[in-house]
Amino acid sequence: MAMHARSDPANGIRIAADVTLGKNVGIYCFVNLYGCRIGDDTRIGAFVEIQKNAVIGSRCKISSHTFICEGVTIEDEVFVGHGVMFINDPLPRAAKDGQLLTDAEYLCFEGDSTVVPTEFDGIKAQLIDGVASGQVDPGSVLDARANSLMSVNLVNQAAASISKYGNFGTPTDLFCSQLVQADFDTGLDPAFRVPLADVPGGGIRLGSPVAGVRTSWGNVEMNPDVFIRDEWQKAPFENSFPAVAASQVGLKPTAVAVAAAANAASLFTAAQAGNYYYYVTGVNAAGQSTGLVTAQVAVSAGEAATLTITRSAAGQETGYVIYRSRLNGGNAVSGVPVILSEFREMARIASAGATTTYVDVNGDIPGTTNAFVLNLNPGATALLWRQLLPMIKFPLYPTNQAVIPWAQLLFGYLRISKRRHHVVIKNIVTNGQAWQPFSLTVNA
Repeated sequence: MAMHARSDPANGIRIAADVTLGKNVGIYCFVNLYGCRIGDDTRIGAFVEIQKNAVIGSRCKISSHTFICEGVTIEDEVFVGHGVMFINDPLPRAAKDGQLLTDAEYLCFEGDSTVVPTEFDGIKAQLIDGVASGQVDPGSVLDARANSLMSVNLVNQAAASISKYGNFGTPTDLFCSQLVQADFDTGLDPAFRVPLADVPGGGIRLGSPVAGVRTSWGNVEMNPDVFIRDEWQKAPFENSFPAVAASQVGLKPTAVAVAAAANAASLFTAAQAGNYYYYVTGVNAAGQSTGLVTAQVAVSAGEAATLTITRSAAGQETGYVIYRSRLNGGNAVSGVPVILSEFREMARIASAGATTTYVDVNGDIPGTTNAFVLNLNPGATALLWRQLLPMIKFPLYPTNQAVIPWAQLLFGYLRISKRRHHVVIKNIVTNGQAWQPFSLTVNA
């Protein structure tokens, strides 16, 4: 390989002839550069490799032991710390069909910056806020009211809302949980199934996989997504990770009181009236705490339950996760061990200070899941992931275990430029879920 005039093999500096160096570029020992471009006044530390087609701006500092791979662009005046490894694969192996399977995908659906400020607002939060402010059509938030989604009715309503006059969108995709997909497979009327091209007869019989739903506004592609939580994933955090929850005990609220009273906005029906417990934990960017269980409260039709939450002694929680027992379930009373399996997540709310009030009108039903009907037509640019920097991977401090610890950073946010082109369907109870919000019967 032809070498650049700045190469210095004696000091381990290898610079290929095809490297473009700006003015006053500082290069330390044991550096390997080829096919890249470095801007003026940039400093390259020791043990750094920069591959072909990478571009480093002017007045940057690239610290030691950094790897910058092909295709990465770093703008002017950027500091890159020690031991940083960039990733240039837009579809990493932790992805399927271009969907990044990380916390970022969960936050795209359920993120809420009012509860945890380090989260970005997901689709559900942005649509609910838009409806509440009057900026988004009410049809962008539909309510299954504890029913399954195996009928086409709510999907048709969502498609009609996206396409109607004033919104002018095109429904293209439906993202749902695994159990919602199973309900479609077993129960969707064949007349509304998109035929499968590689299956005799189109594969539209009951029980066949549903690849898409036919609507009057076009076919909507099905996308079962593991990051859209089903009922079992909404069990109390403490139930699944007791040690982790115990380590965050400082976020636990001091007290939680509950009382029921008549409320004009109540959605409690006679069939849903009865006795309930609530379980409340504290949460912030560090995690979720253990929780407090309220006294049992009797809620009648037309009433609501008001929770009054007193913040922790340290006051470091930024929000609370509220769980509710199933109807007439849960025997968590004073002196009796808490049966956390009786509870499911109902809502995540922001902390309002010393005292936070939450009014449960049964608008959010515990143990339910969501589905999202979206316009992902590339020409519409109605929903985009904006990535601010290439994905970065860097090693962590070694441990005495047989593992190699490392961290991966993704800098970006969800940009919904046309909220009217998307719909969230909430409060879905699937036929296959074991825990039922208004029944003590456990499905096999």
